[in-house]
Amino acid sequence: MPLGRGGCQLLPHLAAYRRQFSRYRIELKVEKRRAVLREMLLAGKIDFFLDAVHGALEDEDERVELMPLAVYRNFFAASRKVFGRLEGRALSLEELNRHPLIVLREGSDSRRFLEERFAQAGLRMNIGFDCDTSAIVEDLTQAGLGLGAMVRSLSAPMHLRSPELFEVRLEKEFEPGHFVLFKRKGQPFTAAAQALVDTIFSR
Repeated sequence: MPLGRGGCQLLPHLAAYRRQFSRYRIELKVEKRRAVLREMLLAGKIDFFLDAVHGALEDEDERVELMPLAVYRNFFAASRKVFGRLEGRALSLEELNRHPLIVLREGSDSRRFLEERFAQAGLRMNIGFDCDTSAIVEDLTQAGLGLGAMVRSLSAPMHLRSPELFEVRLEKEFEPGHFVLFKRKGQPFTAAAQALVDTIFSR
């Protein structure tokens, strides 16, 4: 069960799914590169995957169908211990970019989105750390090594594992995106996959 950046939308539903299919062994794989996930999907190795999408809800491959789950927004978080002076202030992207940024590696939709928004402001992102997973981004942010790029669902309170982290306010918030389920167009799910999809969309 590969997860893109939309994996945070799946985790709350796994308990209900596990109760229904207790005999199944669930294998989770975190993969941020949509091209890799798409290749696995079209090869029939997976039934679907979850990822975060900005812009039009369509895939570059017409064989893939997108099913939106929830709306989210990108934001930057920081350690109070190291960057407490920034809390409560509304920063421009130029001011934000004076600090090292902790982001996902190239290939993720959110990374591409952020690079485009900084470029529109005439800026090249001041990247301090490229990370494989969102968990690593949050760990390095908590350590005070920079400002971490994260996402939060607009339908639920912001979740940060550490109370020592705060959201950095921006003069202009980033426009929202969508958590999306990707599936093969016209291809029915297996019974187990359909049960999980039903669980995800019923909550």
